[in-house]
Amino acid sequence: MTGLGKVSLAENLKRIGANKIIITIRNQATLLDSIYRQYIQEGGVASFDFFIKEWRFSFNLKHLNFYRIIKFYKNLFGEENVLVLLNEELYKNEQETIKKIEDFTSSKYEPNKEKLNPKTANISITNCSVKLLRFVNHFIRSHHRPSNFLLPHFVRTFYFRYLLQRFLDPYLLAKICKKKSFLNKKNMKIIQERYKEDNRKLIHKYGLKLEEHGYPI
Repeated sequence: MTGLGKVSLAENLKRIGANKIIITIRNQATLLDSIYRQYIQEGGVASFDFFIKEWRFSFNLKHLNFYRIIKFYKNLFGEENVLVLLNEELYKNEQETIKKIEDFTSSKYEPNKEKLNPKTANISITNCSVKLLRFVNHFIRSHHRPSNFLLPHFVRTFYFRYLLQRFLDPYLLAKICKKKSFLNKKNMKIIQERYKEDNRKLIHKYGLKLEEHGYPI
């Protein structure tokens, strides 16, 4: 979704002849929590509270102002040529979402019945592991920290992440620290203030059921 925030992408899609656009959005709060975890796993060192106040780390937080983005696409491609789906509804009712896509594209959707390989699936880790990885990142070279003076350059966050995901987190840290979200009342208030106006416009303009899925409003 964040890539859709770039005007150049929309214009390129228009230029190559795209005539049907499907946009999937997700609750900004849980999405930010997920993006932050990815940021730490890529070598980031900022705290979550600092991360959500700045946008210079890996993406611009304004890209999560979905109303602005959706309005731009609808103006460019036409109101009837843009379908907006909620990520939460896809998980809640997959068949209903597939039906919406089929009706929108006038085509039959054939799902891939191959099961995900659990060995290659992304494994979520607890807050304790994320905090530990964030600490280790201070001493590791990455694109978020292009230099360090303590560990050799070939040492990467990936190795520590793998160790946490496969061994330390499931067998040790998860038993004493089960929490897997950095969201709390304080940072939720910040997130709500940033996105509530946009989300209310999505409800009133496009009838999206954001309230049912806890979007900041």
